[in-house]
Amino acid sequence: MRHPKLGVVIGYSIPFIPSMLVNVAATDLKFSPPQLFSLCLTGSLVVSALYSFSGDALFKGNFRLLALLLVLMAALVTLVRVIHIDRKQAR
Repeated sequence: MRHPKLGVVIGYSIPFIPSMLVNVAATDLKFSPPQLFSLCLTGSLVVSALYSFSGDALFKGNFRLLALLLVLMAALVTLVRVIHIDRKQAR
């Protein structure tokens, strides 16, 4: 993996990837406990913020915040695609 820390953050931020698999990958990459904690916290906070703020914005009718969150989600999807393209070029 060319970007192992980013891969672990994305692994923790995608809800349908079991955390156990991400923990095994992080253990194999030999991150220190403080590094692993910060990566887990970063990945979890991103998704938690998106879930909580987007639901709140949708129920309260705050479409400006909802649009901002949709742009943020699109940026995250674009980041994942850029990483995927980068990995293909590295092969």
